[in-house]
Amino acid sequence: MKKVIGIIAVFIVLVILAYIVLQVIWGIDVVRAETITKSITSLCVLAIGAFLLTLILAFFFRKEDRGYHQTTDGVAQRKLDNQK
Repeated sequence: MKKVIGIIAVFIVLVILAYIVLQVIWGIDVVRAETITKSITSLCVLAIGAFLLTLILAFFFRKEDRGYHQTTDGVAQRKLDNQK
């Protein structure tokens, strides 16, 4: 998962740098700043919504009987299905 996040972060940095090079140095207007701002705002709203939905699903649909034994020492032991 760390590699995927790293690849995405590197890709975003490269896209931003390419935009800066084309816009500032060469004077090529690839995308307007207004469009980028609206896109980033939309992406943030969608990310917040996905995060909230994940929290809601995790809160309402978790199984209380699953988990780990609290009584054992050392390495955590999974609870069996027939134990409560």
